[in-house]
Amino acid sequence: MKKNSVILLAAIVGLSLMFTACPYSSTVPLSTPSVDFDASFLGKWIVENEYSEQPNYFIFSNIDGKKFKAEKYEYNTTSEIYEVSGTYVCHFTDIAKTRFANMNQDGTYYFYKIEMVGTSQFKLFEVTDNIDETFTSSTELLAFFTKHKDLSFFYNKDEEIYNKATE
Repeated sequence: MKKNSVILLAAIVGLSLMFTACPYSSTVPLSTPSVDFDASFLGKWIVENEYSEQPNYFIFSNIDGKKFKAEKYEYNTTSEIYEVSGTYVCHFTDIAKTRFANMNQDGTYYFYKIEMVGTSQFKLFEVTDNIDETFTSSTELLAFFTKHKDLSFFYNKDEEIYNKATE
């Protein structure tokens, strides 16, 4: 019976990943790296996931005080180890009191709203990929985000909560 439950859970997770939207992407960032981040942000952050014994996690490491590297780890059930599923060079852009992560992978920027909850937790909201507009400059993109950042449909429905690892 336990084996059937594991297979069913794996199928559900696989289907949910297949139908999960990606965040909006662009060839330009919201801004150049100019926002300093708190050193407490560095380290390992584990996604809250009540359905998985091997939740995904990020490891953030400093590049220069304004840019940081984010390595995303996912559990490979075949080899039964965690593997890097993505590496990004990131920086923050603040628009009023809203902070966005610019996550660059191979020349493509992905955007997330990030809300820190103290120094040991943050919430991550994907900017929706339903945006049809393309931008050739950071100035245009920043103006678009400034105009729409407070609208609920500017973000995909599900947020992810990450907790700082205590190891």
